[in-house]
Amino acid sequence: MSTVELAARPQWQALQRHAAQIGHRHLREFFADDPKRGERFSAEAAGLYLDYAKQRVDAETIGLLDALAQACGLPQRIAAMFRGDAINTSEDRPALHVALRAPRGAKILVRGHDVVPDVHAVLDRMAALGAWTQAQVHDARIESVAARSLQPPLAAALLAERLHAEQPGARRIATTIDAGLQHALEGRVTDYLARLPERTSAALLVVDNATLEARAYVGSAAFGPSVRMPLVPGCAVRYALTLL
Repeated sequence: MSTVELAARPQWQALQRHAAQIGHRHLREFFADDPKRGERFSAEAAGLYLDYAKQRVDAETIGLLDALAQACGLPQRIAAMFRGDAINTSEDRPALHVALRAPRGAKILVRGHDVVPDVHAVLDRMAALGAWTQAQVHDARIESVAARSLQPPLAAALLAERLHAEQPGARRIATTIDAGLQHALEGRVTDYLARLPERTSAALLVVDNATLEARAYVGSAAFGPSVRMPLVPGCAVRYALTLL
């Protein structure tokens, strides 16, 4: 795929010129020129309705955006993600969010191994153990992945402060964290992040498979779930995929 900088592409430059031409226009003008734009500039899928008619776009805008997407190889990149290619270039591994939502019978190969049965095996096990309800298993298959603000890893001192903040009057706080494992994990994460690009975020959770209790926890300050609570849908699935 091409690695040309976005700003150097003629398709981007054409889009910038177009934006300068229509950026001053009022939405009333767009609707006067195209009374049916409310129908044409909308899309519906998966129970969601997107109305972008009230944005400063016209048919030419859509054509220019499509030309830019084609020039950047967007269709090929989407196909690469669904194939399980190593599109996460900083870690040289696939981004398998699509595998979490893949139906039974779908096939997503990673180095020749189909990961879809592994995902459903984890979900089935969680349901069989009674750890999750069927509704939670369903939620795990459709759970969105949200990017959080990048913050430094949560060190032991910050973790202690967070737990004390939740129980300010407690002299002793019960936790399932293993102090030795926690210390080792913090060291590993610190060394790992030192080799990655600046501002890279990280989160690690070590779980006892038998009890589903957290034994070590390192992540950004906003990272969840609580180290004293069972796993939420999706976490165990992503954890299992990292072991492949």
